[in-house]
Amino acid sequence: MAKTLYLTDLDGTLLRHDGNISEFSPDIINRFIAGGGLFSYATGRSFISSSAAVKRLNINIPVICQTGAIIADLQTKKALLLRTIAHEDAVSIFKTLLKLEVAPLVYSYANGQEHIGHFGHESELCGQISGFKWVDSMENLAPIHKIFENDKRIHVMFQKCTYAEGWWCELLPPQATKAAAALEVKAMLGCDKIIAFGDGHNDISLFHAADESYAMANAVPELKAIATAVIESNENDGVAKWFAKKYF
Repeated sequence: MAKTLYLTDLDGTLLRHDGNISEFSPDIINRFIAGGGLFSYATGRSFISSSAAVKRLNINIPVICQTGAIIADLQTKKALLLRTIAHEDAVSIFKTLLKLEVAPLVYSYANGQEHIGHFGHESELCGQISGFKWVDSMENLAPIHKIFENDKRIHVMFQKCTYAEGWWCELLPPQATKAAAALEVKAMLGCDKIIAFGDGHNDISLFHAADESYAMANAVPELKAIATAVIESNENDGVAKWFAKKYF
């Protein structure tokens, strides 16, 4: 029998538009996990933010955070795999952002702990830098995105915010994608296949790596176009209902 890894995005997929998980979803998903199912998530959120959002789920396998920059263990709160931007590249990129009057959130790891904060000078950058992220209007972000979109030192994400007005831009380590991280977790667990759920542009690589993929009814058209099927929206517990119908 094939050993399958199930990976879901969080915002716009497993979580509702208020950023919370429903009352229905934990019951179904925890029953699936208790029966031996390998269920986890692949999110653009940080480890701290994502672990708080899913605290009612009994996930017992590695989780993927920051669009694939981090693979972590929820129980030990330790990073199992950490992709970072080379320090000299991070400093150079940060200087450019400051010149452009952009004040990004800086994501880093130091002494085994995740750190997130704003900094005013490149000398304040410390630890291993796993990414820069900021939110603004599409009009303000588009010119900055254009500066970095072909920069080989980083992987650039640029898309509309799920729960708020505006867009977000994120500069990640060059190999940081949900697809790469999913394949790492698949190998860690000795799985034969991946089944994925998502709604946004940053799920496209994950869907390409998956054997089956399910886009939410609220997903972007580009994701629906490559999905195995479209399921109910995040507001209607589409992921949990898929598991309920298939396994219960």
